Amino acid sequence: MKYTGVMCPACRELFTDTDDVVVCPECGTPHHRKCYRINGECVNKIRHGTEFNWNTENNKTKPEEFFKNTENSEDIHVERIEVETIPEFLEKSLKVFDKIDKNKDGCTLRELIDFVDKNPLYYLPVFARIRNMGVRMSFNLSCFIFPQIYFANRKMWFWALLTSLISVILLIPTMLTFIANGVFDASNFPAPVIAEIKNNADLINSLMEICNCADCIMRVLLCLFGNNLYYKFAVKSVKKVKSRSEDNINIKEQLAMAGGTKFSNIILILLITFIMTSATIFLLEFIFSMIV
Repeated sequence: MKYTGVMCPACRELFTDTDDVVVCPECGTPHHRKCYRINGECVNKIRHGTEFNWNTENNKTKPEEFFKNTENSEDIHVERIEVETIPEFLEKSLKVFDKIDKNKDGCTLRELIDFVDKNPLYYLPVFARIRNMGVRMSFNLSCFIFPQIYFANRKMWFWALLTSLISVILLIPTMLTFIANGVFDASNFPAPVIAEIKNNADLINSLMEICNCADCIMRVLLCLFGNNLYYKFAVKSVKKVKSRSEDNINIKEQLAMAGGTKFSNIILILLITFIMTSATIFLLEFIFSMIV
């Protein structure tokens, strides 16, 4: 078989008539001999043992030029290209992991991805690294910007409420500053309390900086370990669903219902955070009135 005009998957250059081409005996993928020697293995080695075959995959379309100029410059031929869909890609990836990841932590990686439901392409490699390589840290920007919203959206209510509570507590020095400056309604606060807050403005500002640093540290830690927390939550939830499920046929639908995301939870956690903040202001008012 001639491979002239076909792209080498290792160096991404097209084969010519004079190139020395070698073919993987396992899947049929062609390489430049020097590319195969440098790489030391087939570039599609991870797909060995699956149904992947290079000849089958690359013969879905005819080896014609995608754009072919003719004597009439306006006559352009466009060849239809078959593109692998996201579900197909996800299914092939899961088949690869199924061979090395059977039933770790009491559930399979496939069951965890069914539980994740939304954005599985992001969580598949993240969970695979946690399970098979012991990598606990990964980057989750949502956990840095709005951790309580992320956890609530993913139905992790313990962490959603905990992060909301900690965030409100760390805001207390800022609240005191706002009260002293009239940003919040301070009409119910005794005048001596307002005066005392203003007299200790430097101390309160120092506490505010410390609390802001603590909040930033919390967000960085959640950004790095949020995915690991979600993995542990997913494992626990999957085992719970499996233990109470009597119908293994519909287990995928049951996992998707138990997991996934829920937009109404975002509205609910924002409302809870607002109530916590308001309650904290009233509590400060009560404490200061008792002191005075």
